Amino acid sequence: MLRTISNALTRNVKLQPQIDFEAKLINGVAILSGRNAFGQLGRARRQRVIEPTAIQVRAREAVTSTHTSLSNVYLTTHTSVLSAGLNTDKQLGHSPTHPLSESFEQVEWDFMAQGGVRQMSANGDSAGVLTNDGHVVGWGNSEYGGLCLVQETGVEPLLLSPYLDTAGCRYVRRISFAGAHSWFLDESGDIYTVGLHLMDGKVVITPTPSKVALPCKAINIWSGVHHSIALLEDRRLFISGPQLDSFNVLISEGEDESTLEHLAANNKLSMTFGLNGVSLHGT
Repeated sequence: MLRTISNALTRNVKLQPQIDFEAKLINGVAILSGRNAFGQLGRARRQRVIEPTAIQVRAREAVTSTHTSLSNVYLTTHTSVLSAGLNTDKQLGHSPTHPLSESFEQVEWDFMAQGGVRQMSANGDSAGVLTNDGHVVGWGNSEYGGLCLVQETGVEPLLLSPYLDTAGCRYVRRISFAGAHSWFLDESGDIYTVGLHLMDGKVVITPTPSKVALPCKAINIWSGVHHSIALLEDRRLFISGPQLDSFNVLISEGEDESTLEHLAANNKLSMTFGLNGVSLHGT
């Protein structure tokens, strides 16, 4: 049975959004909408609210995924990442001295030299990419050590793989950047963490990657602001983050645990994080 370690599945509770803007990929086109407070929708801030709009970017390739954090939007192609929005913690990955960007510009890293972009994760004021060659690159806020070092002024794009290799996490297949901490899932099903986490019942900051104590191996990981969640081999959900006693795991009407089991078994289970919990649904 699909279940969580500390939470039951909940129905009839509306997910409270973490942010008031949205980025979607529809038929290969990036559609952006919502409040444009930081220029993160690729428009001048005087356009305070943007109706759903297809964004045109100066990229040679098609957009392959869209990602949002607290004040930024990221668009990926096979070989690059483009970003717009606030830059207080260098979370744009480019123009380190500029306070924000109202247009999409490339993150200053040669992802193609490492096989191109395989997966991206962004939350809070930090972001990272897993390349097709298995390298991990991170940038943005690392005040709590989520980018393998403690630095209050923000981090420009940095290769995290040497830190992970030293810890024994050499074959990363998925990343989860949650802002205050980051997770890295390796090919054996182990999860390594850096940043803010609990140790012996106390909150500690650990910039050195360490293995998460799991009841069994993990299949997949996802992230929200300051929360990460893993789907385990026994179909349990393992959640890390603050205030889990009030953190709901939500499912939509018409769905049941057998439906979620089927999605999980076929690697089509996805999750959307909100302020009051996480919603389980198909991709």
